[in-house]
Amino acid sequence: MSTRADDPAIRAEVAVRTTKWIAASTLVVFVSAEASLRMLHVDLIRMSIDDPSLAAVWPPLEPGVPHEKERQYLYANLIYQHIWLGLRISDYTEEQMQNHLRYIFTSSLMREYWRAAARARTSLVPGTAEYAFAEAANRICGEYEDLLAAARSADLGHEHEAESKRWERLDADVRP
Repeated sequence: MSTRADDPAIRAEVAVRTTKWIAASTLVVFVSAEASLRMLHVDLIRMSIDDPSLAAVWPPLEPGVPHEKERQYLYANLIYQHIWLGLRISDYTEEQMQNHLRYIFTSSLMREYWRAAARARTSLVPGTAEYAFAEAANRICGEYEDLLAAARSADLGHEHEAESKRWERLDADVRP
């Protein structure tokens, strides 16, 4: 006597649905674990910001900088990680991500942090999403610094003025 469970087509359908359910469940667990790990990172950084003796445990981004500057760098790291996590778990488009990066790099302290953290980023693995994100940040930070250098070295001129206005529009687009 044969049952429906013996039907190869039904068994194949059950296997496909089970595989899809397991994949979806695995993704949910991964995203949850990643968010939990990021929250632990936030807690560790927050503790370092609040307590110089704990901050001293982290390798300095720039040896010899005062604790106040290191606190700013740690906070800048939280901002950068916030954007990175947002990209990972939301549906940011490439353009939105770039606009967020353009916005944060309008801050001179953020650009200073980015330069100071260059050595720390050498541990990123080429070909990964995090590496590509950091490369986009490098490019955007460099664009902004080039624009500032051009503005300082000569009169802004019409060419640089248009680019400056584009940055101002992008800045306005991402402000909360």
